[in-house]
Amino acid sequence: MYPLNQAPGRTVFTKNNEYLFFSGYSYLSMSHIQDFTDLVITGINKYGLLYPSARISNTQLELYTVFENTLSKLSGTEDTVSFSSGYMAGRAIVDLITQHNKHIFSAPNAHPAIACGEQLHGTEWKNQLVKTINQSLANSFVLFMDAVNPLNATVTYFSFLHEINANKHLTCIIDDSHGM
Repeated sequence: MYPLNQAPGRTVFTKNNEYLFFSGYSYLSMSHIQDFTDLVITGINKYGLLYPSARISNTQLELYTVFENTLSKLSGTEDTVSFSSGYMAGRAIVDLITQHNKHIFSAPNAHPAIACGEQLHGTEWKNQLVKTINQSLANSFVLFMDAVNPLNATVTYFSFLHEINANKHLTCIIDDSHGM
């Protein structure tokens, strides 16, 4: 553990030494860009530091609707629901999907928030999944996976999905929080 006396940026100073900083939640060192921090301060002054339970409160900040509509337009989706964290979003979709589906798979190294059902392993998991689905008497399946594995910067390619028989229905839940 390295004690700090200031927020880290691209580098961090500790014990009179400078080091490159590759950790934490300051993605892209946004906290050191003055225009960005000015916008954050403006937002804090307008909305406050904390607005808990926005979705279940008897009031809701209009900001959530504006944000979700903007994100829908940017991502080209019909609708968007935001959560307080990626973990909460993952758990919500897992809880919803697993109530209505029986044949559920998780790709290797799927984020813990979305890892559920039968856990696939090994380097041949895509071939094994295609074979399992194509040979199954069932017709409906769900696959949870990451678009990008943030631990090793591995991108998932989805071309293997074309090998699944056309009479099979596969719903893919893809965590793209590190690829977006």
